Amino acid sequence: MKGNAALEIILLIIGNQISFQVLTRCFVQIDAWMLVLDELEAIFRGEKLVPHWRVRPGAGINLDKLIEAPPELDLVLWIHGSAMIPFLEEGPVSDAATWENLTSPFGSGFVQFAIWSN
Repeated sequence: MKGNAALEIILLIIGNQISFQVLTRCFVQIDAWMLVLDELEAIFRGEKLVPHWRVRPGAGINLDKLIEAPPELDLVLWIHGSAMIPFLEEGPVSDAATWENLTSPFGSGFVQFAIWSN
């Protein structure tokens, strides 16, 4: 019986450590998700700009203006860049490095977490 009690204590300790690690990872992901939501809110309010491959660094598309006064959708002109001219501004851009930092706590499961949490 003494050996079984020791084994139970060891399993309990290991189980608690695993639970603590899982819980810690959950809290890190929740904090990261809140930062993602903050970034998206800044983009939709026009405080941060969306990059476009034809625009120089430090400038981007103001999504707030685009949503408030949507133009006729011409995919060719959007890819080319001329359709976005009325919505271009200079300012802080939500770039790939920002999103890499925001999504890194999720590993390859960012999309699954986003779908699950919303």
